[in-house]
Amino acid sequence: MLNGKELRKIRFEHNLTQKEMAERLSITDPYLSQMETGARRISEKLLYRIRKEFLSDL
Repeated sequence: MLNGKELRKIRFEHNLTQKEMAERLSITDPYLSQMETGARRISEKLLYRIRKEFLSDL
């Protein structure tokens, strides 16, 4: 399972703003922010999209 700190690290590694990453994941930037801070849990569906979009080389 991916936590908010790891999600933020992925975003920084891809040199994206929260707005840019949120657009690529089809979510709002406030929702992404809440996940990065741990206020909201990362759903399985979103986790799949994150892996497909940003971790496909693993």
